[in-house]
Amino acid sequence: MRRFKIGFAALAWLVLGADLPALARPDPTPTPAASAESVRGYLRAAVVRAQQQTGVPGLVAALVDEDELVAESAGLRAAAPMPPKAFLPTDRVHLGSCFKAMTATVCARLVEKGRLRWDSTLAEVFPDIAPTMHPDFRVVTVTDLLSHRSGLSDDVLQSIPPSLLKGSGRQVRARVFPTLLRDAPANPRGTYEYSNAGYALAGAIIERISNDAFEAVVSRELTGPLGITTLKQGAPSNPKLKVPDQPRGHDDDGRPLLPAQEDDPVGIAPAGTFSMSIADWAKFVRVHMGLPAATPGYITAASLTTLHTPVGGPTDAENPADFSQYALGWGVVTADGEIHLVHTGSNNSWLSAVEINPRTKRAFLYGSNQYSKGDAAAVIISNDPVLRAWLNGKPLPELADVTGQTPGSVPDGAVDTKDLFAFLSSYALGAAGADLVGADSLAPGDGVVDERDLVAFFRRYLASR
Repeated sequence: MRRFKIGFAALAWLVLGADLPALARPDPTPTPAASAESVRGYLRAAVVRAQQQTGVPGLVAALVDEDELVAESAGLRAAAPMPPKAFLPTDRVHLGSCFKAMTATVCARLVEKGRLRWDSTLAEVFPDIAPTMHPDFRVVTVTDLLSHRSGLSDDVLQSIPPSLLKGSGRQVRARVFPTLLRDAPANPRGTYEYSNAGYALAGAIIERISNDAFEAVVSRELTGPLGITTLKQGAPSNPKLKVPDQPRGHDDDGRPLLPAQEDDPVGIAPAGTFSMSIADWAKFVRVHMGLPAATPGYITAASLTTLHTPVGGPTDAENPADFSQYALGWGVVTADGEIHLVHTGSNNSWLSAVEINPRTKRAFLYGSNQYSKGDAAAVIISNDPVLRAWLNGKPLPELADVTGQTPGSVPDGAVDTKDLFAFLSSYALGAAGADLVGADSLAPGDGVVDERDLVAFFRRYLASR
């Protein structure tokens, strides 16, 4: 039986505290910063550069603020031998475990309606099977499950006979958990262990108290009120079409996969087997940025505080900086000296990532149709110094200071074209700068260019994007 794959991928894409490229020296004092639209050119350059440097088949990244969503994509929906179709900013991405925040949010909505409590126990929700539960599982709460501190390990999923995994997700969950909860937990309650099984069980709780399928409750409590129309269970692409109508996931060797090869059993859907467009994902993320939703009063500030507050201590006592802490569906980390909400997700053929700065009410979203190379591409984009300055509400760095001087501070300052070529090439702009020296191409040794012309060139370039 194949292993269940979706999980909280390592946060390599967010290099916390890492030294950024020596591109600029932004003033650390927070000031009113540029809008998302004003940095579209930077985002586009970063996305193209990441795709070209890593070779990931396709990717999309987006910046979200109080007023705007700016999304840029690069690459293909599917690598050869599929017919080449561009990966579009409007395409669906597989959310993987980034969906966990949505499952937790549905629980919050039910708590607000008085249908559920954060401290509701398994014995209370499932009184019919409580007598056969191991005593340690009877006292496990909703909060324990959503914070990965229930003692339920993903290892138990590997022991499920394939015959029990047939049918709808609701049928699978109702059939499997009475058996899994009979044995002792893998860990004491309160011990952190990332658990897709725990979120699948949270989905079963939602179904029991709602007397409805998880997917129907998600439609009623999440996608409907937020105006989300593109949510799809499973891989983004329609399995009945030979030519992909949406991006396909890829294995580590870059081979496109069929939709049926891309995902895990429907029984663990609440842990993250859904796809949606970046624009729809942003509607959900805006809620957790503290911004108004399509439905006024969608969720209370008190519920958001509960969802965003870490439970217990560090997730890794030996290396607390790894994942830092976990709240309910969100990782909580210190990034750039501030608390950020983050999550990543992968089914081994996709990678998704989200980072929110609650103070600035700005967010970064990312999706790629390959995990291994997509992870490297996410590092390039998410750690672009201009985009990080934007996320943190700080002044944008001045452009193209490759001399160590403030651009324009030296009236006749000059930049050697060898340095210029290296800088432009790192941003996939080598050919675009040829007019600066009057050469057909920017090659090392072509001479020098006036620094003021260089800055003017960049400003013209970005204005044209």
